[in-house]
Amino acid sequence: MATEQIRRLAPTGTDINPDNALLTSCNDDLDTAVPDGPPWSVRASAPIPTSGDLTETISRVEDLTKSGYQPLPTNDVLSGHPGELVYENENGARVGILACEVGDNITYHVFASLPCTIDQR
Repeated sequence: MATEQIRRLAPTGTDINPDNALLTSCNDDLDTAVPDGPPWSVRASAPIPTSGDLTETISRVEDLTKSGYQPLPTNDVLSGHPGELVYENENGARVGILACEVGDNITYHVFASLPCTIDQR
């Protein structure tokens, strides 16, 4: 599910493999050295390579308000673009764009994350 959301939002031709999604255990058992699941919290992301792709991706993310997603507040702005643009639906699923500034370069990624679930990569 998270990787499907990336395919819908990311620039055309973006390759995202469900096996590359990050799974974080939702179990609270502190007695285990290695967290296990299910349930898992799932997160996937993909790079946004060009400013044209960024503009298109922002538009796709903002269009999710038609599907019940609501913007979360952020004050983060980098070089006139949002440093963080995050939307969340009533089930706690989040999608958005994150910026990373390294020196004079800014890179952008589109992401999708799901709250604890059995497995919805």
